[in-house]
Amino acid sequence: MVAVTDDALLRAVTTLTGKAGVGAEPAGAAGLAGLEAAIEHGLVDRLETVVLLVTGREVKAGGAPTDSRRVNLVQTLDEVERLLADDSDGAARRTR
Repeated sequence: MVAVTDDALLRAVTTLTGKAGVGAEPAGAAGLAGLEAAIEHGLVDRLETVVLLVTGREVKAGGAPTDSRRVNLVQTLDEVERLLADDSDGAARRTR
């Protein structure tokens, strides 16, 4: 388990929005902030495949919705499992 600062949460919000097009409130970005801390502490390898759940849209925190065309969303667990199974090189894929 790792602890993260408020600043780390806010950086994670910015990273999610800027790199993945996913808008999250600070608490919803805690998974990414925690992953970044776990990588920094050597608990998780940077090349591992990791699934993060992002909860809470940025509209809850006063932001505007993101452009949904920037993100590939999956609708079912079967799609997630298929994408993970197709990931033969061990690195998470950002697009299908």
